[in-house]
Amino acid sequence: MNIDILSIIFLQSFRNIFFDSIAKFLSFIFSTPILIFFAIALFVFFLLKKNLNLFLISTSIFLNMFVVGIIKEIVARPRPSLALTQAFSKYSLPSNHTAQAFLLAVLFSDFYPKYSFLFYMFAVIVGLSRIYLGLHYLTDVLAGGFIGVAVGFFFIKNKSKVLHLGEKILKLIKSK
Repeated sequence: MNIDILSIIFLQSFRNIFFDSIAKFLSFIFSTPILIFFAIALFVFFLLKKNLNLFLISTSIFLNMFVVGIIKEIVARPRPSLALTQAFSKYSLPSNHTAQAFLLAVLFSDFYPKYSFLFYMFAVIVGLSRIYLGLHYLTDVLAGGFIGVAVGFFFIKNKSKVLHLGEKILKLIKSK
């Protein structure tokens, strides 16, 4: 057996109602429909409150989702057959839940460096929950984590440009 299958079997050996509930809750809050709603809500609050960081977070979530979606369609890796719940997408590589969790860990760590460890630990737990539920292989989660971190650092490195774009959007709306 390879490491992908062994990681699922190992994590599922800890199955109990408590872990099932946590994993399913994390699966729900990082699901595509909830993330889309969250990103749109952040964008609306950006427009209302003129908080440029909300623009940065909402656009990064959408870009991250786009990158993950493109890769999923290109690679088209089927999900593991050991799933304990249903998935939104039929493909597993990379894990969107993990990509989004690590993206947010990078961004929130930039905003609140004192809590970086907690943000990254939460992202790791999200990734492990995807394996625990049998919805992803270890390599799917690692790829998702890598993409989330890469997109997060892209936005941090280009923060001034992204915030400037947000300012332009606000000025455009104000002029209408």
